[in-house]
Amino acid sequence: MMYLCLFAAILLSTPVLCQFSFAQTSTFNFGAVGDIDEAEKAKATIKNMASHGVELIIGLGDYRYDDGELYVNEFWNDIVMPNKGGAKWYGALGNHDVDDSKLYLNKFNQSSWIYSFDSNGTHFLALDAYADYKKGSGQYNFVQNDLKKASSNPNVKWNVVYMHPPMYASCSVHCPESELRDTYQPLFDQYNVDLVLQGHDHNYQRTYPLEFNASNSDSPIITTSDKSNYIDPKGEVYVTVGTGGRHAHHLDPAMPGYLVTEFTDTIGYIDISVINNGTMKGVYYSDDGEVKDQFTIKKGDV
Repeated sequence: MMYLCLFAAILLSTPVLCQFSFAQTSTFNFGAVGDIDEAEKAKATIKNMASHGVELIIGLGDYRYDDGELYVNEFWNDIVMPNKGGAKWYGALGNHDVDDSKLYLNKFNQSSWIYSFDSNGTHFLALDAYADYKKGSGQYNFVQNDLKKASSNPNVKWNVVYMHPPMYASCSVHCPESELRDTYQPLFDQYNVDLVLQGHDHNYQRTYPLEFNASNSDSPIITTSDKSNYIDPKGEVYVTVGTGGRHAHHLDPAMPGYLVTEFTDTIGYIDISVINNGTMKGVYYSDDGEVKDQFTIKKGDV
C-alpha cells in the first residue's frame, strides 16, 4: 500500500493528512460504532461487522470506561484484533479515552486524533472535540484546508466526517455540542460533506439531511422531507451510533423534528456501503441480526 503523510503541528497534537491508495472495487463498505466497553457485547459487535464483510471500521470513541494500559490492551488485543477479520481500523477520541490517549494512538497506529484519509472515492476526516477547535485554531485550519482540498479532488465522490460527541441529537444523557456544530457545520455545508458519524449517547439516532441555520442552529434547515431516500441532498445526514455494548441511555420524550428515527436498548453498528461510487447505503444491523434502520444517498449524476 502506497501512502503519503503530511504532518502539521497543532498545539500538543499532530494532525495527519494521509492519502492511501486502495484497490478500487464496485462496492466498498465500512462500519462505525462507539461507546463499546463491555467485553462480550463488544466482541459480538465486532464479529457482526466482520460477518458483513466490512473493509474498514471507524471507532467513534469511548472504547473502555476504565483507565490504564491493562484495559487498553484488553480492548485491542482481546476485543478488536481477534474479531475484526481483515478490516482496517481508525478511531476518534472519546471523553473516556483522554487519559489513555497516547496508548490508544499507539494501538491504532495513529499519530493524532485529527487526520484524514481516502479510500475508494470516499474521503474520511476525524475531529478531536477535546482539543482546541475554535475558529483560528490549528484544528480548524486543518479541517478547513482538508475539506477544501477534498472538494476539489475529482477522485473524491463522498465526504464522511466523524467524532465522538454529537452535533445533532435528542438530549439523552448528553445534549448536542452546539459550539462544535456552530464552528464546523458551515464548513460541512460549504464543502459538501455527506455523512457525519457520532457517538457519546448510548443509543441510535439519525437525522434528515440538514443545513446550518445561522439564526438558530438548534433548528437546522431540513432540506428534504423524505425519510430514507435522498438524491443529491443539500446538507449532511447525522447518525449517532453509541451502541457498541455499553449500557443504554434513555431518549428525551420530545424527539427533535430534525430526527427521522431514534431507538435505544440495542447493540449493533451502522454499515455503510458505497456502491459503484454513486450510491451510499446505510444499514443498522443489531447484534441479534435485525435490520433496524436503513437509508440511501445518491448523487444527482447517477
